[in-house]
Amino acid sequence: MSGTGGKDDPWELKTPPLSSDYTMYLDERDGRQVIVCQVGKTTLLYDARAIDDLHAMLAERDDWVELGSADEQKPAKEGTVEAWGRSPDNPVGGWVRPQEGPARPVRDVHAAAAGGAGQGRARAQPAQQPHAGAVGG
Repeated sequence: MSGTGGKDDPWELKTPPLSSDYTMYLDERDGRQVIVCQVGKTTLLYDARAIDDLHAMLAERDDWVELGSADEQKPAKEGTVEAWGRSPDNPVGGWVRPQEGPARPVRDVHAAAAGGAGQGRARAQPAQQPHAGAVGG
């Protein structure tokens, strides 16, 4: 992962199978901090608190957590970041909702929050997530 996460220096990421590139950066829209995800010509906006919420969940579990990668129409594997992102017990009560467009699971924003942990796992380690604090609360 490269970039600082700003609009002029976005995070440059790859999909889990490493077959496609996309970028994400933090921005403000209508007075709210958002994560802007650019995939080709498609732009998705997410509430930036997803980074802090995911970091808190990972720190609470204090262990490795699989990311998960089920299709949105299929159930997520229990105990994964994806299952947590879909759960009504997470801080936003289920799917992370973008500012525009259809609901998207938290797994779509995991790369920014997990600091590119790779290999389908994420762990809350500030040294591996130096940008997480930049989101604020």
